[in-house]
Amino acid sequence: MELYVLPAEALVEWPVTSLREAKRGTVRRRRLDSGGLAMTEARIDYGQAEIAAFNQAASAGAIRYEEGAVQEAVALYERMINELIVVRDRLREAAQGTSFGGFDSAQQLRNGFSNKAVSGIDAVNQLIEGAMRLQEAYLRAGGLIADADQRNADALRFAAQNAGLDETNA
Repeated sequence: MELYVLPAEALVEWPVTSLREAKRGTVRRRRLDSGGLAMTEARIDYGQAEIAAFNQAASAGAIRYEEGAVQEAVALYERMINELIVVRDRLREAAQGTSFGGFDSAQQLRNGFSNKAVSGIDAVNQLIEGAMRLQEAYLRAGGLIADADQRNADALRFAAQNAGLDETNA
């Protein structure tokens, strides 16, 4: 087994590129909204397989980073997560849009915008989970196993909350 110690400047470049290119891997899945109308749910490829491979390699000790570089990468992803949460909250507000009037056509327009906002929320939640998984992988690569395990638990809880398996909201 070869052991790689990468410089700090190599930390963020590959995964962030995958996140920036998320739109290119969009796949649509149909589901029903609460009114029984068909809508689409965006499932994006933000590099899940690469993140999982990175996490496995870090767990096996094949990739290692210095602790300071890991803390910097984790902080960058935390900032990204916080910014994505702001975007998600704005989308939630848009999904609740009430200023369309009472006409049938206005209600159809509101439903259309609301469905787009819900799809956006799903996509943003996927990106947040991906960033959390990257934090976990970097923490493992830095030998911060307890912190990595905590981030893994956080990501699992976040995924459960967004899948409706938990009573609390993410």
